[in-house]
Amino acid sequence: MIRILKGFPKNALGVSHVGHVSAEDYAHILLPEIEKRIRRYGNVRLLVRISDDFQGFEPGAIWSDAKLGLRHWLDFSRLALVSDLRWLRDSTLFFGAFFPHPLKVFADDEFEAARAWLLKEESA
Repeated sequence: MIRILKGFPKNALGVSHVGHVSAEDYAHILLPEIEKRIRRYGNVRLLVRISDDFQGFEPGAIWSDAKLGLRHWLDFSRLALVSDLRWLRDSTLFFGAFFPHPLKVFADDEFEAARAWLLKEESA
């Protein structure tokens, strides 16, 4: 399941992945929230936290994640991943090298640092 995290400004979105994440979670929870912010603000900052009780992605969820990223390739201004899962951290850093926006990976105990980095204003 994907849960929306509270305490983020309207041009940013914080989400937590818990238990099994499905394609329906993307279609009914994540995608509408992202698209609402993109329509209103032009782009969005996204923080994804993978919780300790995360049990994995259902096969359709991986495809939904890829489609979301491709559909909104230029609509993100920053992306922060918070997770202690080594394989996820490593794959995010690998694929993040191809992203057109800043991406940073944080350990679970660095959640507040991730949030601060995500919301930090760009220096002129």
